[in-house]
Amino acid sequence: MKILPEGLNSSSTTNTFINKLLGFSVVVWVSLIVSFISAPISTRLYAPEELGKINLFSVTTNFILLFAYIGIDQAFVRFYYEPPEKRSVKYLFSFCFYFSLLAALLSGIIVLIVDNFYPIINTIQNNYYILVLLFINTASLVILRYLNLAFRMQQDVKMYTFLGISMIIASKFIYLLIGLKSPTYIPALTGTVLIQVLIIPVFFFKKKLLIPIQKFKLDKKFSLIILKYGVPLFPVTLLVWVDNSIAPILLKKMLSFEAIGIYSAAVAIVSLINIVQNGFNTYWQAYIYENYKTQTNQFYRVHKSITFVIVIFGLILISSQDIIFLILGEKYRSAKEFFPFLLVAPICYTIAETTGLGINISKKTYLNTIPFLFSIIVNLSLAFFLIPFLGISGAAIASASGSIFSLAIKTYIGEKYYVVVSNYFYMIFGLFVIIAASSISMISQNAPFIKFPSLFVLFIITLIVYRKEFFELLKILINTYSRFNNKF
Repeated sequence: MKILPEGLNSSSTTNTFINKLLGFSVVVWVSLIVSFISAPISTRLYAPEELGKINLFSVTTNFILLFAYIGIDQAFVRFYYEPPEKRSVKYLFSFCFYFSLLAALLSGIIVLIVDNFYPIINTIQNNYYILVLLFINTASLVILRYLNLAFRMQQDVKMYTFLGISMIIASKFIYLLIGLKSPTYIPALTGTVLIQVLIIPVFFFKKKLLIPIQKFKLDKKFSLIILKYGVPLFPVTLLVWVDNSIAPILLKKMLSFEAIGIYSAAVAIVSLINIVQNGFNTYWQAYIYENYKTQTNQFYRVHKSITFVIVIFGLILISSQDIIFLILGEKYRSAKEFFPFLLVAPICYTIAETTGLGINISKKTYLNTIPFLFSIIVNLSLAFFLIPFLGISGAAIASASGSIFSLAIKTYIGEKYYVVVSNYFYMIFGLFVIIAASSISMISQNAPFIKFPSLFVLFIITLIVYRKEFFELLKILINTYSRFNNKF
């Protein structure tokens, strides 16, 4: 059954949405600046092999976190505004937090006991120090994840920003300082994990988010509702992890750690587009669950606007790649050839967040497995075929292709349960522009007189097609700047 939104829409609603979005985007702006500074430094301090090992440690941590969350963190977000069984939000937070932390501890114990269960660890270094470090890293990230979600759903911009900046410093800055003295992966990972552990008490006791465990009583009906929603998301998160891990794992198998390092450097540059993706997703989930029953055209307007913004931002990054990669270490500059195709995945993911709303709103979370399953099949098949012929570029093209399939399928399923998109032209056109720009960039790497005029034409055509969204966003930004300027 389709859920058709009802209610009135107004420009004030749009302004409120944009203002909240900008507030929650501060962390992403800081991340952008830090990434821009840290990328050229890290690629000069660390050899590609060392960065490759750091990347594999991160991949492994994310794998274990899948079993810690199994969708319960997403259940917290979904039921924040309507907790089951008339329970409080505090009870909801406590249940989800205790469940995930216990799962993380059990997962860590299993890793410590069965240290050979996961082959990626063995490719780094087969010793208990790395495993213990992995255990601590996983537990600390679970705690930080729930603090992040709590501040986000409370729409506490100040605390969310403070926590986000602290995590950025821990993940992107500390290992640079360590690299000045010892540019190897073990000191880098040790320092990063230690800082994460140290910042937890600062935020954890700031607000009384938890019911003391000795006073917490398990509600079976409540637990079943949460688990029924969250557990079907576990296969989804597992599939997402597999999809994101295909490239580094196959590059290690078919090429080398150096290839992973070069690929990871390009991914780090691609993270610049997170200024749009993460800034949008941070407030978007809270917004849709609060307003999906009362909105009409607002979600479609957001869909068109975010598609325009992220496509334009992608074009800017592709056009600026020569300058961006110039500041990287010389060993990493070969990533410029395939870099544009890595932008396709975050762009598709962001657009899908606006077109696949019906899946989660209708609580049919198990349907999320379908688009990601197709993405993995396409990604894995093409990667096996393309990497031997195109090297690292083949992995990037395979990832982009899988993302496009995932977007198409998630949109089709989501629209069956909650109608958002009334015209698919804007989404299709945006994808065409990014794919065309990526192809032009790859083909004309050594022909700037062809590449840059072609990219400029795509940029102008995009502005013309999305002219309404362009002028609306420009007006909102000008008004926001004027209000900010008047305050100071």
